[in-house]
Amino acid sequence: MKVKKYIAIALTTVMCGASVFPALDITPIQLPTNSLIQEIDANAASYTTGNYTVSVSAGVNVRSSRSTANKKNIVGAAAYGKDCIITKVVGSWGWTNSIRCTNGWRSGWIYLPNLTKGFPAKIAASSLRLRKNPGSTASSNKVLTTIPRNKVVIITAAKHYSNSTWVKTTYNVTVK
Repeated sequence: MKVKKYIAIALTTVMCGASVFPALDITPIQLPTNSLIQEIDANAASYTTGNYTVSVSAGVNVRSSRSTANKKNIVGAAAYGKDCIITKVVGSWGWTNSIRCTNGWRSGWIYLPNLTKGFPAKIAASSLRLRKNPGSTASSNKVLTTIPRNKVVIITAAKHYSNSTWVKTTYNVTVK
């Protein structure tokens, strides 16, 4: 079961809306290039433009049109963990100007339920504790699991405190 919880990182610097993570804790991987957000379809209430990461192990197809009925519209395939900026949303489909596919960088439509909103980051420390709540390393803030070095997590939000920054992430945890 995927559970969204928090991990602590040391002080971060925020530049142009993207967090820069310290080398001792987590490091960003494959951050997408700057892109302007173009439009949001009024019917796409559950999806918005922004940074997304492929979250299905089989990867996703990038298509020239918003349909899975025709295999001829597949322009590329992006693997698990690849990220992109969705600049236009129509229903459950998002347009990206650039995502790394098996056949090079491609533009196209991606089915958004196969993506997770947020940036990927690789754990650079020997490990990080995934806690139930942000802001405290006290024993009352339950440690749910330990994320090992080199695992990739998706950063979906950040909370800044006076001496630290905590990020919200999704990681596979067995909840008891």
